[in-house]
Amino acid sequence: MRCAFALVLLWSLTAIGCSGSDLPQAARTQCVAPEMTAESTLSRRDELQQFVDRSVSAGLPGMVMLVETPEGLWAGAAGLADIERGVPFGRCTPSRIGSVTKTFTATLVLRLVERGLVELDEPAHSYLPRRIMDGLPNARRVTVRQLLNHTSGIPSYTDDLGFGTAFLNEPDREWTVGELLDFVRGDDPLWAPGAKYEYSNTNFVLLGRLAESVTGRSLQELMTEEIFGPAELATAHFDPDNIIPAGAARGYIDLYGGGTITESTNYLIGGYADGGIVATAYDLLRFSRSLFGEVLLARATLDEMTTSVAVPEPEYGLTRYGLGLRYWETDCGGAWGHTGGSWGYLAEMFYFPTQDTTVVVLVNGSLGEINEKFDEQVHQEIPELLFGSGSENAVDH
Repeated sequence: MRCAFALVLLWSLTAIGCSGSDLPQAARTQCVAPEMTAESTLSRRDELQQFVDRSVSAGLPGMVMLVETPEGLWAGAAGLADIERGVPFGRCTPSRIGSVTKTFTATLVLRLVERGLVELDEPAHSYLPRRIMDGLPNARRVTVRQLLNHTSGIPSYTDDLGFGTAFLNEPDREWTVGELLDFVRGDDPLWAPGAKYEYSNTNFVLLGRLAESVTGRSLQELMTEEIFGPAELATAHFDPDNIIPAGAARGYIDLYGGGTITESTNYLIGGYADGGIVATAYDLLRFSRSLFGEVLLARATLDEMTTSVAVPEPEYGLTRYGLGLRYWETDCGGAWGHTGGSWGYLAEMFYFPTQDTTVVVLVNGSLGEINEKFDEQVHQEIPELLFGSGSENAVDH
């Protein structure tokens, strides 16, 4: 049997060049987890590494893939984290994870729900300063749950033409929460709250500010104390000033589709609660373990998180959205997780509950047709290797 799995990859394919000389010197990042340095026992480890090597040979700057099944853990990397300096992309190289950050933010908000600081079905404005909500579409009606599952009817600031123009003019600008929200103030709502799903980065900007408001702590402190610490994420990093840590992969983009690669490390759409985390593949694995293993959230709360709404016009198996979690229907069973991208970066984290299997991918390139081919290949070949008829974890039909 063939067991194909395709994800929706959300990345931007436009950027303006920078020299990157103002960034910290990249360095080979050492693995801190013994299981990442031990010899893998995964039966398909050679085929998985061959896939990674082929993907980089096809044009991706660098990547790492991590797979954990009941059989064991495997991680493989290839290519360069820093083309200019010739720094290899290692198994423990940190990289931007884009909208995978939304699952972290949702988990944070749900931890506040468990403590009684937030109620999912209360209006979001009751937890936010008036100056934040004034003038936003559906400002007085939208609930916390509707922000989390993208049924708020509030447009995404990233879809606003004014934001796009401003970003192109100042691609390395550090935007405040208020400035981002100003791009949708006064706009008409897409529809009434709860009526329909529409992915919106604005929702998670509001959720980040909500978490800060009810706790009196910064989002950086909250991510560190509420998520990174309990999940034991040794190298996960959130910086409100968008400072990428030393040793992290630099991003690359094919701006005009002509094969000329431009560095885009400093350019970030979604650098707050909607997409601001830098992490390693192992960090994402530990986060997935802690989330679905009921370390970060109780079972009842996790059930709320996976209560989902339909995604209109589903593509590539993505059919539903929970509270900061995407759900894909596949020939191998369902998978929960998220994808993410910013200019020059791609991240994927998804978990198959039936097979108790996690797959993580980090790439430091947005290269048009090269990425499109990679998208198709990774989501056909990898599930076939893991769950197809020749695997140890084959799915019977």
